[in-house]
Amino acid sequence: MMLNQTSYKQVDRVRHEFFSRFDSPETLIKASDDEIIDIIRPLGFYNRRAKQWKKFSLAWMEWDGVNINDLPGVGKYASDSWKIFQEGVYDIEVEDKELKKYLQWINNEKNILI
Repeated sequence: MMLNQTSYKQVDRVRHEFFSRFDSPETLIKASDDEIIDIIRPLGFYNRRAKQWKKFSLAWMEWDGVNINDLPGVGKYASDSWKIFQEGVYDIEVEDKELKKYLQWINNEKNILI
């Protein structure tokens, strides 16, 4: 979700501090929007992000773990990433260029091992 409408370089600048400060859904929910915004301001859309991440965190705590798309704010990139990195599904059509590169690499590795 941090990568929405921004680059990994911007995310790299805030990711460590964000996850150090908000190490669970509960700590994020309890934080004030201003606390969150102080860290994520460089990402842009910070007001919207703070509200969306709190909404996501609440839903995450109640999620049954079945369909990632049931969570608010999960789009195609997040859904594809979840399938690849959490479920080990590699035969999906992705739009993101980095996910495409990863799938090409992983499929090449699987062919080498066969």
